[in-house]
Amino acid sequence: MPRPGAALLERDAELTAITDALHRAIEGAAGVLLVEGVAGIGKTRLLREARHLADGMDLRVLSARPTPLDADLPWNVVRQLLVPAVRAAPSGRQTRLLSGAARLAAAPLGLRSGSADVDSFAPLHGLYWLVANLAHESPILMAIDDLQWCDAASLRFIIHFVSRNEGLPVVLIGAIRSGEPSALTGPLESLAANPSVQLIQPRPLTLAASAELIAHEVSNPISEEVVEACHRMTGGNPFLLNELMREIEDARGPVTAAWVRSISPASLARSVIDRLTRLGSPALALARAVAVLGGGAHLKVAAELANLGLDDGVEAADRLIRAGVVVTHDGKLAFAHPLIREAVYSELSPPARWRLHAAAAHLLAAWPDQTQEVAAQLLATAPAADPWTVERLRAAATVARDEGAPELAASYLERALAEPPQSDPQAEILIELGALESHYDPARAVERFEAAAPLML
Repeated sequence: MPRPGAALLERDAELTAITDALHRAIEGAAGVLLVEGVAGIGKTRLLREARHLADGMDLRVLSARPTPLDADLPWNVVRQLLVPAVRAAPSGRQTRLLSGAARLAAAPLGLRSGSADVDSFAPLHGLYWLVANLAHESPILMAIDDLQWCDAASLRFIIHFVSRNEGLPVVLIGAIRSGEPSALTGPLESLAANPSVQLIQPRPLTLAASAELIAHEVSNPISEEVVEACHRMTGGNPFLLNELMREIEDARGPVTAAWVRSISPASLARSVIDRLTRLGSPALALARAVAVLGGGAHLKVAAELANLGLDDGVEAADRLIRAGVVVTHDGKLAFAHPLIREAVYSELSPPARWRLHAAAAHLLAAWPDQTQEVAAQLLATAPAADPWTVERLRAAATVARDEGAPELAASYLERALAEPPQSDPQAEILIELGALESHYDPARAVERFEAAAPLML
């Protein structure tokens, strides 16, 4: 990530598009922008600049940043966007925000007990009117990073909202990483194809911009030949350039063009682990715990998952923050850039991941209102014929069903069947799964009921 004070280079057109959309929102017009590009091209930085600009223009800023783990949490992105705004309001104002049709938003937001009808668009309707009520108070920027990892329920709302947002002073800016299986395919493809959506595609930095960035980041001057080698090796990717600059700063010998050419983009990703190792084993263990926990991680939970006492966890977190590896947001720890999280997570072997995800599930189960978060962790574990896992997945399926996310509820039950459960729970799960699938896949539902029948004899 660029260090504090680093310039945002060759992004004038992108910033102009964002600024114009924010000005139009102040005047009462809606806007939707999608920032699409490869990992490290600067999408996260553009969204951060958009939030900064919106703050300066007195727009209300609502933001979300899902991780791959969050795709298994129904309404996760919607909750990141809207729950803080509702909870920050005094009780009387909360009542007004959730009045009328907006009352239907309470169930998907987890703010009120109750069921969402899986066959209706009631949750989408309610969420739309909640945003409309918030926009009535102030123009809004909704900024969503890594939209390719958005959960299906939230993505349905985003598409629903974009098709009906005309006349609302709301700017929605989403960042999508190209090259991901879900990037600009399926629902995201239909969103990008909406004629009201403005697509922004940042380009790699030119040699001149790369040279300017290098001059800002490196304490000692380097030759033009080395600058050219840096630009060529990274392809003008800002994230890779910044990681390479860290390597140059840490280099013990002379930095030459040949030295730069000996480094590959893949080795730059591995250099993140080397940097963490130099921070000490507690910092590395805490970084791994944050990577496994997914989105924002409570320090207490992350420290416990890393087998650290709270004092050691605080010290490790401080080292990670000072090194630019993690940041704090709403009192939680998150990686400064998604690529850093991926480097840390991919370094773990599959058995190590399964073990840490299982441990994380048990830790989160001790916290209130973490049913879905526990299930998301369990989806990332290996089957082990564990009755506790089956029980937790079934509980999460019930919550997801009641919140209007039947497909995700079905995925929890599918994973419970793979555990596998004992015969009696297996029949019950098959029936529950069939009941869910009857809403969107009747033929498959019949197969479930038929499979359950002999188990009930």
